[in-house]
Amino acid sequence: MTTKRWQEHHAYWMLIMLVAAIYLVAGFAVQNEWFGFNQLGRLGLPLTLLCYAGIAALVSLAGRSRPGGGLRGRLVRGADRRGLFLRCVVYALVAILAVALFWSFRNNFINPDGRTFAEKFVRDVPVLGAHVTHDEMLELYIHSKFWWFASQHLGWSVIKSYQVLSSLAGGVAVFVLLWLCDWLVPANSIGLLLLTASCGFMQLFFGDPENYTFLSTFILIYLGAAYWYLRQEVSLIVPSVILAVAVVFHSIGGWLGPSLLYLYAVAWRRRQYRDIGVALVLSALVVLGTVLYLDVSGSLPLRAILHSHAMGDGRSILGMLAKPSVEYYGGIVNLLFLLFPFALIIVPLLAYKRIDTSPFGVFMMWAAGAMMAFMAAWEARLGALYDWNLFAPSVLVFALFCFYNLARIPDLKHKRAIEAALILVSALHSYAWIVSNHFFHP
Repeated sequence: MTTKRWQEHHAYWMLIMLVAAIYLVAGFAVQNEWFGFNQLGRLGLPLTLLCYAGIAALVSLAGRSRPGGGLRGRLVRGADRRGLFLRCVVYALVAILAVALFWSFRNNFINPDGRTFAEKFVRDVPVLGAHVTHDEMLELYIHSKFWWFASQHLGWSVIKSYQVLSSLAGGVAVFVLLWLCDWLVPANSIGLLLLTASCGFMQLFFGDPENYTFLSTFILIYLGAAYWYLRQEVSLIVPSVILAVAVVFHSIGGWLGPSLLYLYAVAWRRRQYRDIGVALVLSALVVLGTVLYLDVSGSLPLRAILHSHAMGDGRSILGMLAKPSVEYYGGIVNLLFLLFPFALIIVPLLAYKRIDTSPFGVFMMWAAGAMMAFMAAWEARLGALYDWNLFAPSVLVFALFCFYNLARIPDLKHKRAIEAALILVSALHSYAWIVSNHFFHP
């Protein structure tokens, strides 16, 4: 083993031990404003120490297992032999189980915006047919329409209807994520899946009563479509139109624009001029068609776009940007670690030049960079903790970027043990928060 590989191996272990120690100490020694680091306090010290001991034992076992062996290896080899249909069935079953899990531990930590939906839906749906804003057009349209049906036929509340749809959308997201991991890192797809699923942004899919779950699902679909475009398996039209659909669900999808521009630049180099023109036209039609439909249907007048949140609520859009202060960005840093417990893994990935520079790797750099720019620039009007779901889709992209680059490293010593440690420590911190939110009572 070379000196560089030895140093890299130890860098990951040092990061894991540092983060595990910080979460352990912070869980029982700091105040509530350190919400990004102190979630283990919800478990109590005896249970936390027992979990840490269990993690150490499991990591030790993972380090001794041979690559491709055990249940995982048999399942993967069996699926490879039986082909595409079996994979679809297995992934669908996993997605169904995920929906059951999401619903069983659905989120009851509802932010102030979520608590106002009932009033807005009751006011607008009977009169306008739906409650919609230009910031989150189809998210609100579908949720408000579904609530009206569910309230009339099943007696459901607004919150319950949100929880049902968000859990179901989470199942679709898991199905897409399974395929995405399989495509990106076929030799380590389960590792990439578990690394991603260990993070706090998974709270989105636990029946979150807000307007970001459909968006996050379409973001995952967009990333998969971009992968296939860069492999020249589909037209540029596919990722372009999918991102346009994401934008009409929620305008945050527009922050992925730089990554789409990269795809257009690739298409230009490939001389795919016709595809560029068709993609631009169809994407514009998706957005304009949605806006015009909502205007004609009476659900959302076109003139209201000037008073949308994304346009500055009728004032300057600059007023929506964050006002820098130590206190504010302290909250954003806490939020980053709450949603992505091993966010610091980007440091060794950069230090040891493990960032993929293939076309898809560059695409992911643009996507992750743009979404993290959104997190840094846009103001969390409700405060970082209560606006966690506003930034969760951004952190999802950033975490997937980091873990994709980690999972594809071919020569990292004790890689399975390192991944196991990352997954277990991250999941312990994340799910201490996620599960406790199910039992939250305001």
